[in-house]
Amino acid sequence: MLEITDAAIVAIKDIIGPDAPAGTGFRISFEGEDEDEAEVALNVEDAPCEGDVIIDAGSGVFIYLDDDAAELLEDSKLDAEPHGDHVHFELGPQNPE
Repeated sequence: MLEITDAAIVAIKDIIGPDAPAGTGFRISFEGEDEDEAEVALNVEDAPCEGDVIIDAGSGVFIYLDDDAAELLEDSKLDAEPHGDHVHFELGPQNPE
């Protein structure tokens, strides 16, 4: 299952904000027809879409993964690094060699 770092949890909480309705989460999906050239989409959503895999990352943060993202990111890690007034998210392997 996708691993979420503490830095990513903090960044997602900041993006979602304290006034978001209960159930609001961060959705990861892939856009594009060709798997090798698909782009990762990260969006704040009020609720998961039908069929999404739901990850409770703790601290009130929920990650929603579409079917493709859940499968492709199974052994991945989501990390975040602040850059001034924005955040850079990175997907990488859980155990880099």
